[in-house]
Amino acid sequence: MQVSRVHLPLLLSAWLSLRSGRGCHSLWREKRAPGLQPSALGQLPGHSYGCDGCPVGSLSEVIQSCSSLLIVLQLRVRLGLGTMRLCVCLVLLSFIVCANADMPGIRESGRFVWDAVGGAWDMYRAYRDMREANYIGADKYFHARGNYDAAQRGPGGAWAARVISDAREKWQSDVSGRGAEDTRADQEANKWGRSGGDPNRYRPAGLPSKY
Repeated sequence: MQVSRVHLPLLLSAWLSLRSGRGCHSLWREKRAPGLQPSALGQLPGHSYGCDGCPVGSLSEVIQSCSSLLIVLQLRVRLGLGTMRLCVCLVLLSFIVCANADMPGIRESGRFVWDAVGGAWDMYRAYRDMREANYIGADKYFHARGNYDAAQRGPGGAWAARVISDAREKWQSDVSGRGAEDTRADQEANKWGRSGGDPNRYRPAGLPSKY
């Protein structure tokens, strides 16, 4: 079925006219372009048509026939031109729908990552202060403080503190040659701070108040 540009305005006029109660036959006599035959528009299966190619029957059936034909023709003309834009819009809409459907999960994941980054920063600050203070017997206090500050941020911060503490203790026991007893004591301080215990439990006397 070939579709010319004059078809769609005619069909639209037919549809609007039928909705207002005008007859399809009179419309063809008034609006038909010279040389255009009604049969050129094609016919939909399952519907009855008169001698001039217009659908016949009750008013509701006529309106349904013209409406269906108009939709089919519009799709045939426009789908090729708008396929790419339609696909892009559908993909973007899918992203939006999925994001809205799982928005609580996305927020929780983002919060966990944010807390983990903050927890890593807390651990770094504790390590930096420990190196700066260079105070004998203060290492466990700084371990506990770093873990405490990180865990206060939430699950993400506690997770970052545990990963960093375990990695540090493993490196110290494997590379620096520190004994298992010292490693166990450090891990005890780490767990104490992560569980919300007061880091001052490990604070040595005489440590400057700035720490």
